[in-house]
Amino acid sequence: SLASQVNDIDKMVRRISDTANEQASSLKMVSQAVGDMDQVTQQNAAMVEEANAAANSLLAEARHMMTLQQRFVVDDAAAPPSRYRPAAAKEMA
Repeated sequence: SLASQVNDIDKMVRRISDTANEQASSLKMVSQAVGDMDQVTQQNAAMVEEANAAANSLLAEARHMMTLQQRFVVDDAAAPPSRYRPAAAKEMA
């Protein structure tokens, strides 16, 4: 009958609507996950840049310290025996 066919069509339309809503919800979740991944990627890139800058700064400081160290001349024969003296270390600090 016509009423039965209309009822069947109505059920199909509702199933299509429900499925479309589920897919829209899934796409929203995927979109959120991609957004989160993008944010984490940007944060990681910023941390890499900061780490690179810190490494370059440490390298420059190490080179500067090597240059300063080369100014010192130590006569091994005149140097006293090397001993650790906590009191002397505290006085210099």
